[in-house]
Formats: sequence, C-alpha cells, structure tokens
Amino acid sequence: MVEILLRGRKINVFQPPILCVLIHNPGIIKLYGITLTTRKHMTIDQAIVIYGTSWCSDCRRAQRVLEQSKVPFTYVNIEEDEAAADYVIRVNNGYRSVPTIIFPDGAILVEPSNLELQKKLVR
Repeated sequence: MVEILLRGRKINVFQPPILCVLIHNPGIIKLYGITLTTRKHMTIDQAIVIYGTSWCSDCRRAQRVLEQSKVPFTYVNIEEDEAAADYVIRVNNGYRSVPTIIFPDGAILVEPSNLELQKKLVR
C-alpha cells in the first residue's frame, strides 16, 4: 500500500495511479506492468511519462526538450516492457506510436514537435 497526496488530500491506495503527486514511502511501484522508481518528494510536474524506444530519434528529441526545460519525467522503453507497449497501442488506436507522452492532467501528446511540447509545458 502507498500513501499519496492528491489535491491536498491523503489517500491510501493498493494500486497507485500513474499520476501520483506525493509519495510518502519511496520505492518501486508496478503499474500496468510498468515499474516506476519513485522519489520521496514527487510533485505533479514530475508525473510526465514518455513511452519510447531505443531507436527512436523523436523520443530522444522529446527527452532533450524536457531536460533543457528542466522538467522531470519518467522514461519507459516499450521494447523492454510488454505491458507498456500494450498501453501505447491501446491509447494510439492500435499503433505503436512513439514518443507517446502522458501529462499529469491526463493529456497525451504523440510524436509532438518541439514547439507543441514546449507549449504544453508552459500551460
């Protein structure tokens, strides 16, 4: 069980949502078969998840944009995680489109340009 802080309210959950705001017990969370290593003071800005592959230049570009903007994110390689690949296929109507980027507000960007990604980060 993990205790999270969501919109100012403490919640105890057995399967934590992907968009945790604060995790009081840092460790490893398995979610949809994806293993996430958590940090003690994770904020909503840190809940960005990039699904990608090792060979994808757009995935590396998206990571660079987030790094240059000093925005924390979690990277999940769908070549190494079958459940993550299934998730990407499900949210992309049957396609393994990468990068697929999930934001704390639930928004999803697929193969965004640098400008699209930067616009989303300032909202």
